[in-house]
Amino acid sequence: MGQIGKRIRQIRKRNGKTLADVAGDKLSVSMLSLIENGKSNPTMDNLRHIARMLEVGVSELIGESEGETTELWRQVEECLSEKGFTDPDRVYGLIHPHLDEIAHTYHGAEVFKMYAYLLALKGDQAGATQYIEKAEGVFLNLGHRQKATETRRDLSMFHFLNGQYEEALETILELKRLMETEPEMTETPALKIKVFYNIGGIHLALGNREAGRDFLYEAAQESARTRDMTRDHEILSNGGYLALIQGDMERYRYYHDRLALLVQLTDAEEVRFAYYFLKMLHAYLIEGNPEEIVGLHALYEEQPVKDKAMKLVMDSYMNLYLGIAYFHLGEHDKALGYLSQVHVQNPMARHPYDVATKAESYAYSALILFRKGETEEAKKEAISGRESVLPLIDHPSRDFVLSVYEEVMNQTGAMKEPQGSLHAKWKEQL
Repeated sequence: MGQIGKRIRQIRKRNGKTLADVAGDKLSVSMLSLIENGKSNPTMDNLRHIARMLEVGVSELIGESEGETTELWRQVEECLSEKGFTDPDRVYGLIHPHLDEIAHTYHGAEVFKMYAYLLALKGDQAGATQYIEKAEGVFLNLGHRQKATETRRDLSMFHFLNGQYEEALETILELKRLMETEPEMTETPALKIKVFYNIGGIHLALGNREAGRDFLYEAAQESARTRDMTRDHEILSNGGYLALIQGDMERYRYYHDRLALLVQLTDAEEVRFAYYFLKMLHAYLIEGNPEEIVGLHALYEEQPVKDKAMKLVMDSYMNLYLGIAYFHLGEHDKALGYLSQVHVQNPMARHPYDVATKAESYAYSALILFRKGETEEAKKEAISGRESVLPLIDHPSRDFVLSVYEEVMNQTGAMKEPQGSLHAKWKEQL
């Protein structure tokens, strides 16, 4: 924004006008001075006034800066489309040197928002809050009320990314209350659905399974009522996953059947992934059928994922369940190859359920290495699994990972065997 201030000063001096001439009766001289020195951010209303007093168009004040900001946004989007937030330092390096030059335009607000997420990933909650509030202010000045409202949800997500689940819940519940008292702040049902979904996810992270289940179901019901299906792939797959964990097959079938219908209506990559992910979970946790997992993956692979960033996330889960399936089929070398490609600590997938689920890759790798006689390597994998899940809430995967840790480390045969599913069959491979 400092570039716009410099531009204002250049045009003012070129036109032979004083600060008082340009400030007029709308701005104070001190405020205009702050704007010119990049110490204050002008609203669009102020920019229109300044442009009128300088007898130029607003575009002349922000044109060059706006073009540079749009190009910066394009570069950041291109980077994120390839790797998502798995390489945050690269994205940070693109944005940080230009912070003072970012125009207060729509694309500028989007860049501020991305930068805020990067700071949140680095654990800088204060910095993340500062820049998401800056994005909110720009969106409001431009008249994008819903985009401004969405930044409140982002604030909640920043707390969540840093494990501050209580703060995340408090922040998003405040947004829910705001949306109820000021419905004009949300122009489409999409944000309401996202909020219900996020509240459910935060409750699950806190161990409140019943509340989590209810809010996920509320999100699913709201999307059905409004016919807004933009988040259905997440809502339905995670709702179905929770139903499987809780043994609620009626609720599972509700989510599964809606996903099955959705996958017929669209060829969106994220929808196909959600559908096959949920069916593979059912084959693993309920049917105990590794052959079915391999078969489902073959069907999934018939349409390769083109989105590079999305593929990174999806491949971790697919590699996990393929590795588990081949373990139970006795093809341990093949299983180890897939398990080694699971990224347990994805920076944007820090939900305890994500971490606990993917930490099974450590446990199964430890079992394979233990069977091969590579005791030290098996211990390393078992320890990595334990370290991943120990801080987490109760979850079947957490129990399994800790049980394998105990078995590998103590070799006492005292592993707690979960009932049903493939979890209980691991000893057959020793």
